[in-house]
Amino acid sequence: MKRIGWGAEASAWRDPETECVYKLFEVHPNSALGKKLFIERHGDGEYRAIHSNASLDDTLEKLALPHEAGACPTEIVGLTETGDYLIAKQPLCAPFADFEEDRRRACDLIRAVTPRYSLGREIHIFWVAGEA
Repeated sequence: MKRIGWGAEASAWRDPETECVYKLFEVHPNSALGKKLFIERHGDGEYRAIHSNASLDDTLEKLALPHEAGACPTEIVGLTETGDYLIAKQPLCAPFADFEEDRRRACDLIRAVTPRYSLGREIHIFWVAGEA
């Protein structure tokens, strides 16, 4: 396995034989697992997207939604034997050739829209089963 990246939530690894990408989400001592966004009101008509710790259920839902929307297929492998990591498998994904272009294509694929007003960070909204 070759490490191809890491972020605030997970480290990404690629199996050179199968080209499959695996993501390892660390389970923290407080049982937090990844990050989630929530919208917080800041004054009259102003909102911000804020990161907070996610639970196992939050992270499983977040991994399932893009899959259900038609983005990169994602499989939940499970927890490691030690319980330290949640493993997700993305058999049809590959490292970014051009991050901005890949993100644009992914947004087009799932018909995501970007709000016209700022939430403090770039947000893309898409619908699954009739819900944003």
